[in-house]
Amino acid sequence: MKVGRLTSSLDEAYQLIIEMENRVAAVTDKTANLTPEQKPGVFYIIWHEPLMTVGPNTNIHELIELAGGVSISANLGEGYPSMSMEALIAANPGVIIAGTGHGSGVNLPYEFILNEERLAGVDAPLNNQVYEINTDIVGRAGPRIVDGLEAMARIIHPEIFGLPDDI
Repeated sequence: MKVGRLTSSLDEAYQLIIEMENRVAAVTDKTANLTPEQKPGVFYIIWHEPLMTVGPNTNIHELIELAGGVSISANLGEGYPSMSMEALIAANPGVIIAGTGHGSGVNLPYEFILNEERLAGVDAPLNNQVYEINTDIVGRAGPRIVDGLEAMARIIHPEIFGLPDDI
């Protein structure tokens, strides 16, 4: 609203807020009543050396939860904690999402997960549930964060939201 006031675009700001709230509700109305058994464990990888993920109080962690997943790194601490390979294997996530599209290592985390032999017995790679997502839509607060929520929902629950497409 502040930007709407400062730019004399209050009506447009209100419309954007309403549109975003409706889109968020379209996802959360479908995920709010999922049982714990219906919520897969999700590992979000930021970087592979060291293995970095997301903790509570991050946009990405919140998106995972709103989209009907359970972040396997929720107990590692806030922010962007490291995780050992052993802990990742033990958690056995059903879905792995790699943030890509930024910096010089554009898709290295995704390639790492796809090619890491130690993950051969983990459910997500076994069941072809490894995805990449553009960090621009999940890592920065702003209107496009709703695009990130919708993309996460398609990844985590394609049976509800349709198959992931051009994420």
